[in-house]
Amino acid sequence: WPAYLATRPKAFRKSLRRKETTLATAGSVELAAPDGSTAADGMARYLAVEQHSWKAVARRVGVAQSSAHLAFYRSLARTCAGTLGLRLLWRDLLYSLHIAHDSAWDRHSPGVVLTARELQQGFERREYAVFDFLSGILPNKGSWATTLLPTADVHFDRRNLRGTLHHVVEFR
Repeated sequence: WPAYLATRPKAFRKSLRRKETTLATAGSVELAAPDGSTAADGMARYLAVEQHSWKAVARRVGVAQSSAHLAFYRSLARTCAGTLGLRLLWRDLLYSLHIAHDSAWDRHSPGVVLTARELQQGFERREYAVFDFLSGILPNKGSWATTLLPTADVHFDRRNLRGTLHHVVEFR
């Protein structure tokens, strides 16, 4: 972790230390990633936090952005949590699914601190070689990345009015 952190710009490291200190003085900080034995409880806890985050306001982001997304993540937790926990680790890659925090803490930059803790934990445990932030929509992901990986999104729409409208609204 220290060697990786040393590759980040000095201003970034200084900002991270300041954010960690500011957040710690405001209250306790916990990186919680439930294991497989508590998948349902972990999912419920995560959803409660997400409902108080910017993701609930944005409505097009997060686990609960739609009933289909929520059903997918609940199914993932039910079927995979026993072996994976509520983390997706496959072929030496950890896919960072979702980080959430209560918006009441926004001024303390908890998302930055939680990302740092998640990365630090990965370095310390040596469980994977690549940490994939997934979906590059948030600019903060680039400040952590050492390499950009090409990705492709595949979307399937039915050939009916609803599918056509979805395609037009999403991609045009």
